[in-house]
Amino acid sequence: MNDPHVECLRYLLELGATLAISDAPPLDHETDHFTIRLEAGKLTVSMKEHHPSLESAQKRVAPFLRSWERDNDLRYGPPALRFAYEDCLVIDRNPPPSGSPHTILAAGVVSFSAVGIAARGVVGLRKYPPPPASFKATRDVEALWYHYESHLEGKERLSDMGHFCLTLVRGLGGGNDGAADMFQISAPVLRKLGDLTTNRGDEKTARKYMPRPRPYHPQEETWIKEVVRALIRRVGEHAAGAPLKKLTMADFPPVP
Repeated sequence: MNDPHVECLRYLLELGATLAISDAPPLDHETDHFTIRLEAGKLTVSMKEHHPSLESAQKRVAPFLRSWERDNDLRYGPPALRFAYEDCLVIDRNPPPSGSPHTILAAGVVSFSAVGIAARGVVGLRKYPPPPASFKATRDVEALWYHYESHLEGKERLSDMGHFCLTLVRGLGGGNDGAADMFQISAPVLRKLGDLTTNRGDEKTARKYMPRPRPYHPQEETWIKEVVRALIRRVGEHAAGAPLKKLTMADFPPVP
């Protein structure tokens, strides 16, 4: 009986419009479940544990890659980098008898085309950004990110996006003060975000009817987006168990 084992997965590194990487030396990293090597724009993930199928191996690796991608989205702007699956290497740990060599399967038959073109970015690096040591792209992080990115793509209003993110974070902390303590972001920052996403805007941008519209000032728009990015990072850092230094109003741009 055959005993397939996924030895490694291979991915292509794709760069977005916000990041450029040139002449980078290889990057090596190890986790409890696999080792990685990123070299010449290709990522090889070598599995430490047994995975009999491509789906099983990808499921193990996916959260790690998603956290790596999201960390750089927050740092450089989306989409900074992405890892597109290319193929995998599978061996048969129980080959046919009579001295036959191990059957090595190049899993191109189950791969999909994912070749990307590296675009010139606004930030140039001479080394690959390492995987984050203190950030996890959890389900909550992904929910926050979905709405933030939807706003950047023009699919969601600023007030709706900011209010959703604040509501989720407050819910995680059991209220404004609990969230401020859990994520080490001062309560005045959260209250200000609530005020700007509830009591500002005009006919096109306000979340509710306002008899006297109060359009957003450009500085307020910038402030909301910076605070939301900080919230997303803090939720991921908290999930990773990272020590958190308290953020206050002084850590963000001034608002009118």
